[in-house]
Amino acid sequence: GDRSYGTDPAAVAELSAARIRGLQSHGVAACAKHFPGLGAVPRDPHRELPTITLGWDAMERVHLPPFRAAIHADVAMVMSSHVCYPALGDPPGLPATFSSGLIRDLLRKRMGFPGLVLTDDLEMGALGRFGAMEELAVRATEAGHDLLLICSDPSRAKEAFISLRKAYDDKRLDISDLEATASRLSHLRKKFLL
Repeated sequence: GDRSYGTDPAAVAELSAARIRGLQSHGVAACAKHFPGLGAVPRDPHRELPTITLGWDAMERVHLPPFRAAIHADVAMVMSSHVCYPALGDPPGLPATFSSGLIRDLLRKRMGFPGLVLTDDLEMGALGRFGAMEELAVRATEAGHDLLLICSDPSRAKEAFISLRKAYDDKRLDISDLEATASRLSHLRKKFLL
């Protein structure tokens, strides 16, 4: 629709990489979204949890090339999607937001993305059935996200903060992951804010 550069993966890859280089050469940290691809979504994740049934061949051919181009253009951030991709190996009903297979294994390891990984807004309707903000924040962090977007309600951001701190104290979350996130944030600040 009107939120992408089109339907041709090569053109989308070329145009998005050019935009990333342009923004970042002027001190603006760019963000590629919505990983691993939102083009085939049948419903709006702002309201309900969608599922994309495409397999690896279609994802590799159509949806992942623009993200590879963004990574090659040194994009600062990638935002995941609140969409389920069961044909990529996750259980039905598990969105990319909570998928370590898509975030840690595919994006970080296989595609080699070194920058910050963001969730989409955790207050969106797609995640309503997964529980309170405390659990959403911890599950998204377990999956490998560095930054959690909570865009409307400051009290929910505070709930997320408290639950994350408790999860680290209780050893549910690994301190080495927190340190890696801190390192990525420090790198981003040095590159764009200093």
